[in-house]
Amino acid sequence: MSILIDVKTDQIYREFVTEFFKQVKFVGRRRDFNGTPRQRWAGKFGEAAVMKEIGLDLKRWIRAGFQKEKTYNRVGGDGGIDIPWDGVHIDVKTLITNMPLAGGISGMCCHNYKQSQAIDKKNKTDILICNYINRAEMLLIICGGISKAEIIDPEYSTLRKAGQKKKKEFGKGDHTYKATEYEVHQWQLVRFDKIQEMKGYIHAYAEYKKGNVHTFQRAKKKRRTADPEPEIHSGNEIFNKIHQGNGPGDIETQEGARI
Repeated sequence: MSILIDVKTDQIYREFVTEFFKQVKFVGRRRDFNGTPRQRWAGKFGEAAVMKEIGLDLKRWIRAGFQKEKTYNRVGGDGGIDIPWDGVHIDVKTLITNMPLAGGISGMCCHNYKQSQAIDKKNKTDILICNYINRAEMLLIICGGISKAEIIDPEYSTLRKAGQKKKKEFGKGDHTYKATEYEVHQWQLVRFDKIQEMKGYIHAYAEYKKGNVHTFQRAKKKRRTADPEPEIHSGNEIFNKIHQGNGPGDIETQEGARI
C-alpha cells in the first residue's frame, strides 16, 4: 500500500497553496533550477500534503502569514528545509506527471536530486520525502523517503551527468539531463504504506540524530519491492478511474520544484 491523497477536492490544499503564492510572491531567488510556475505549484501541493498528514495545521500556517517562507525568500532559499518536524529537516520533492498512478508506483518513474544540493554544506536537509501528482486529476501519492546521506550512495541512486542522455521511460526520444543529479527509483525509497509509517520514519531519524543509530537502521530497511495498492484517504472513484487506465502517459518533468 501507499498513501493516496485527493488534493483536488480537499479545499484546504488549494487554499494553502493559493495563499502562499499570494502572500510570499515567490520570485525564484535560487541561482538556477527554480522550476516552471506549474512545477512550483506542484511542489507546494506536495509540501502541504505532507504537512497535513503529519498533523500540522495548514490554516494556522495561513493565519501566521507564512513568515518562515517570507524570510527564506528574502535570503534566497530555505537551506533544504521545507518542513522542520520532530527535530528533523525535511525536504519534499514532488514529481508532476500525466502518468497513471499505478504505472508510476511500480518503480518505472524516478525522483531526482541535484548533486550541487547534496554536497552543499549550507543545505541542512536530513531526509527527503518524495511524492508525485497525476496532473489531470490532482491526486497525489506520498511514495516514500530517503535520507540525504543515502542519496550519494550508489546502492540507492544513480548519478547522471549534465548533458547525459537517457531513453525516456515513457514516450519517444531521449531525456537530456540539464545538471548533474542523483536519480532515485521508487523501489530505492523507504516505502510508506500508512501515515504512521511516515511519522515513524521521521521519528526514527530524530532518534538517529540523538545517537540512537539502530532505530533508523531498522526503519530504512523497508524498501519497495512490489507494486502495492495505495492506502486511499479520499477520492475513491477518481482513483479507480486512473488506476484502471490503459497505460502510462508522458512524464512532464523529472523533478517537482522545491519552494
